Amino acid sequence: MNVENNIRNVYLYVKKDEIKNCIKYGMKLSEYSNITFNNGMLSKKGILAYISPKDSSKYNNANYDILRIRTDGLITYVNNSCIVETGEEKSFKFSEMCNLAEYKLGKFINPEVVVCSSILPENIFRYNRIIDVPLLIDNSRELYLDIEADEYNEKRFNNLTFDMLKNLNI
Repeated sequence: MNVENNIRNVYLYVKKDEIKNCIKYGMKLSEYSNITFNNGMLSKKGILAYISPKDSSKYNNANYDILRIRTDGLITYVNNSCIVETGEEKSFKFSEMCNLAEYKLGKFINPEVVVCSSILPENIFRYNRIIDVPLLIDNSRELYLDIEADEYNEKRFNNLTFDMLKNLNI
């Protein structure tokens, strides 16, 4: 299964009382950063976002609302959250991250997008769960597992012949 990268939107969670300010004035990296990682000797800040809104545990949290962020012109990286610490304080390893433009859907089991630039108001939209732009994927974890299963089955049945199928009596 070959999935091309057409990620033009990412989704982030903001407390409900901050939504109007984010949409009206944008999001300064210095004000909204919630992730820090080291890029060699430099420490960089970022805003945590997701490829699909359902990738976060906050999806059904009534205290948060979802913003759809258009990624045009943003500095964005993708991190696999399974290979780093979990909990409140996550440490991201820049060497394990890749640019969003280079990321292929389904490459990581739990991809998290790190936005490393301020977000202008024209790139911020309130996400509507009922009517919004179509999602590329419903859930990143399910896509990853589907791709793994497809690859396993392809390898398993790669040398299967018609005569072998006849003998299975299915």
